[in-house]
Parts: sequence; C-alpha cells; structure tokens
Amino acid sequence: TKEKNKDVGIWTSRNTNGTWSSPIEVANGVQEDGTRFPSWNPVLFKPKDQPLYLFYKVGPSPREWWGLYMTSKDDGKTWSEPVKLPDGILGPIKNQPLQLEDGSILSPSSNETTSGEWTIHLERSVDKGKTWTGSGPLNDPETFGAIQPVILTYGNGRLQLLSRTKNNIITQNWSEDNGKTWSEMTPTSL
Repeated sequence: TKEKNKDVGIWTSRNTNGTWSSPIEVANGVQEDGTRFPSWNPVLFKPKDQPLYLFYKVGPSPREWWGLYMTSKDDGKTWSEPVKLPDGILGPIKNQPLQLEDGSILSPSSNETTSGEWTIHLERSVDKGKTWTGSGPLNDPETFGAIQPVILTYGNGRLQLLSRTKNNIITQNWSEDNGKTWSEMTPTSL
C-alpha cells in the first residue's frame, strides 16, 4: 500500500510478444513465525553463465533490514526459495552489480545507521556469488552522507561510483584497478 508498510512485497511482470503479464508477488517479508516486515529495493542481475538473481531487502526500516536473494533458471518464470545473505552483506541497495572481465562481481551497497549516518561500500564476490567480502566505508559520513551508489565502467579497470547524498549533490569515487582501491569521495557538479 505504501513504502515501509508491512504489506509491501516484490512483484514481477513479464513482457511476452509486446504484452505485459499480470504482476505476481514473488517475495515478501513474511517470517517463519508469521510476522511480516516490508520488502525493499529489488535489483535484478544476470551474471554470465549463471541464473538470474533477484536481490532485495526485508526489515522494518533501512536501518534494520537484511539482504536476501532468489535465483531463477528460466529467466524469471519461477524462483528459488529466498537465501539470506551473510551478516554484514546487504547485496546491491538499488543499483545493479557489475561483473568484471575476470568473472568477479562488484555489488554497490550502503548502510544507514540508527544514529543517522549514511555510508557507501562495495561487496565483492570472486566465486560467482557464493561468498562475499565488503570493502569498508568509502566515504566520511561527516563530510558526505552517501547511499545508493551506482557503478559506471570506462574500460581498462577504470570505474566510477556515483552516490546520492544528504548534501543535495551527487558525489563520486574513482578506481583505476577494477574496484580494488578507491579514491576519496568528491562532489560532482550535479
């Protein structure tokens, strides 16, 4: 009914021959004990030679949510049971991961803490999404409170992160080594 409400689920619709199917709920925040939390920020991602992934969050708020994913081997017709990501790994917050030429996956992620701090980070998998490591914060929340990064690639290992901020500007970080290291966050002109 409204973002943050417990009845919010993740819905999909398929376009076949120019016609959209009726939407169906494929994920929700119903827990084993029957409690229900809202679902948040679905992200579809199709790595090379792997199933389609649907990453999403469940929890009472962005400060308390956790990351999950489901996979589909038939391009979204049917979905696996949800899998909870490891503690400390949220998955992509709202923008798609990037698969590098070596097959590793970079997932743009962020945290909103109960004290109100916003920080961005990257999560990397070198084994097709089986395990993940986090980069640690890529911004000083006192200078730029940033969330929801998106990864842009310029080739030859050069990557740019663009992030939404509390400062009413879009910020950037740069990497020259496929996301292994990142520059300090700076403002863009946007």
